[in-house]
Amino acid sequence: SVGNESQENYSLPIYNSSKDFSKWISTWSSHLTTKITNKPQILQVFNACKPVIKKDSGCADFLLPYILVHVICYGSKTDREEIVSEVEAIIGNDNATDHVATLNGSILSEQTTHAVSQDLGWMAKQTVFALLDHMKKWLSKKYAFYQNNSRNEVKKESELAKDEDFKAVQIFVQTIKQHNLAIASYECRAFARSLMHLEAHLRDKPDDLTMFLTQLQQVYGALNEPDYVYGLDAIRKQDPTLEELIHHHQVTGNFQDALACYSSLGRQQKDSLALRSGMLRCYLEMDQPSTAAMLVKGKDLYQVSETLKSYVSFQLSG
Repeated sequence: SVGNESQENYSLPIYNSSKDFSKWISTWSSHLTTKITNKPQILQVFNACKPVIKKDSGCADFLLPYILVHVICYGSKTDREEIVSEVEAIIGNDNATDHVATLNGSILSEQTTHAVSQDLGWMAKQTVFALLDHMKKWLSKKYAFYQNNSRNEVKKESELAKDEDFKAVQIFVQTIKQHNLAIASYECRAFARSLMHLEAHLRDKPDDLTMFLTQLQQVYGALNEPDYVYGLDAIRKQDPTLEELIHHHQVTGNFQDALACYSSLGRQQKDSLALRSGMLRCYLEMDQPSTAAMLVKGKDLYQVSETLKSYVSFQLSG
């Protein structure tokens, strides 16, 4: 039968050996159904769906949140640890937050023009976000149920404390580190979600604020919130780096000052394509397409993105 079939040849976390989103989500969903052993009726439902899950990634994507909640509630501690490992394989597992300088390598990195790719990494991260959102809604509904059926706060808290399913899902959600979710969200260009996770991390660990100022500046810049960037300057205790200054000036519209910082940074990074691309954007923002065109024609700028080159040409022709 489907329930007694032999396990396929894959290692855990499944994501690490996957190259295709459809294969990954179908394999993981199918694998998780084998963990529901003490709920025969639930297992019967998911086993009936298993052949479709293996062939249809859309069906697997739809059922995965429900499968996951049941495994977290009724599976073993090892099963829950496997799920955490799978999620961390997707979003990353950086425990040492003190050495994370920025969300995405360089605070200037979001200036690079690139499309959001619909690849395994991007889609798997979106799946993790959807799973966590589903679990938070599940927890909210459970909480509302006890709140509506309890006459006083003490009784409600007492009943919640006895609900093993509620505690299991709550602990799982809390196990996934907020700063890792912030990084994953930023990589998916989900900037508002990234800010939400950063704020959640800082609510739990307010002493980390200084450590995360650069990340906050990067996200506020991506959200086009210059007032918040100004606000971060007011609480910054150390002098900003040149990259942070450039980012600040660009977000707040001071492109002339950004160019001056780029010149200083250029002495340290003479052959940096990212640096020259940033200067090019400043000239375009300052409505100086002729200067930008001269820069494009300069040494080693043949790699500048076609988007920027086309924009320069358009500005000149206008």
